[in-house]
Amino acid sequence: MIIGDKNHIEVQGIASRIHDPIVINSEEELTNIELPPRVGVICQSTYLRDKFDLLVNYIREKVPDVMVENTICSATIEHQTAAELLAQNVDIMIVVGGYHSSNTKKLAILTGRHVQTYHIETAEELNPDWFDNEQTIGIAAGASTPDWIIDQVAKAIAVFDEHQPRNTLNQ
Repeated sequence: MIIGDKNHIEVQGIASRIHDPIVINSEEELTNIELPPRVGVICQSTYLRDKFDLLVNYIREKVPDVMVENTICSATIEHQTAAELLAQNVDIMIVVGGYHSSNTKKLAILTGRHVQTYHIETAEELNPDWFDNEQTIGIAAGASTPDWIIDQVAKAIAVFDEHQPRNTLNQ
């Protein structure tokens, strides 16, 4: 069984090497399939760790013989943890990275659990209204987002209101 987005290229590649793979991405999908009595579980390397744990726990409740290999990339886990911690200490989060980037989308989901979060690809997408009355702004970026784009976003935020002092924290 592969836990991940069936449309993600990594999951498709893994699935292509397995005879009759089961690919699931939600608890709802799990409840709609008949689970075999023996299951091996891996996951997409950029998957949300808490969602992975939730799905694995569900599988363990239903299947007598389960072998789990957590294949979430350690750098992904560290990045997600840092972004989530940052989101708990700011007034607003800006997550920078591709709209099709699984890694970036998951950062936006995680940070959005704690604070208003906007996912953008470039500084041109920033809306000055987002920052009204916000003092501390957090910025996180997907793993493949170039540093120069992150720098442009930070500089654009800084000039929105030069008279209103802000703190910009980068993860």
